[in-house]
Formats: sequence, structure tokens, C-alpha cells
Amino acid sequence: MKEKNMKVLKHTETNEFKPGAMKRFFLVQTSEFFKMAEFERELIREPTNAGLVAGRARGRKGGRKFSMSRAQVRLAQAAMKERDTSVADLCNELATTRATLYRYVGPNGELREHGRQVLGVNP
Repeated sequence: MKEKNMKVLKHTETNEFKPGAMKRFFLVQTSEFFKMAEFERELIREPTNAGLVAGRARGRKGGRKFSMSRAQVRLAQAAMKERDTSVADLCNELATTRATLYRYVGPNGELREHGRQVLGVNP
């Protein structure tokens, strides 16, 4: 080592390896990383929101389609008002599950939020 003019240092002999130095280095590096990530999110968010606004201006609306049609909601509403309706038979007839049926129509035939949205009824 002496031939190449190298020097071996113990970690206690340098200022670089003091107990808090690595922690400060880590905090500085992560804060820079978070700033870059936030900047990148903003770069993505702006054109996404512009695209959504442009789509709405053309009459497009995002989101998942409803699983029951207007006719199915009306049929379910009328059937659920009848006391002798079998929910299992109604679900088989509508080709839907109990959870979906009850998401649209209550047990006494009243419309729930999804049912009102499908029929275009305001609460």
C-alpha cells in the first residue's frame, strides 16, 4: 500500500462516519426523491385532468356501467313490493346476485342509490 501512496483509515478517524452523518445523508436523499416523485405526479396529473374535461365536453362520462338495466330495476322494484316474492327466484330471473339486487332495490321495493341513478330519479 505504501508503494501506491494509499492510506487506510479507520472509520473512527474520519468525519464521514459519525453516528448522525448517515442518517442526515439518508434524509437529504429521500427528501430529494420525494420531491422528484411529486413533480412527476404533477406532470402526469395535468394531461389526465385535461383529457377528462375534454371527454366530458364531448358528452363522455367515465365509470363502470350499471349491471342492471332500467327495465330490470323496474321489474325488481315491482316484484320486491309484493310480499310473496322469492328473492332467489327473482335473482335467477334477472341473472344477478342478491347483493346486486339489494344494491338497486330495497327489501320493500324502495329504490336505492344505484336504482335511482339507473332510472335518473333524484333523491
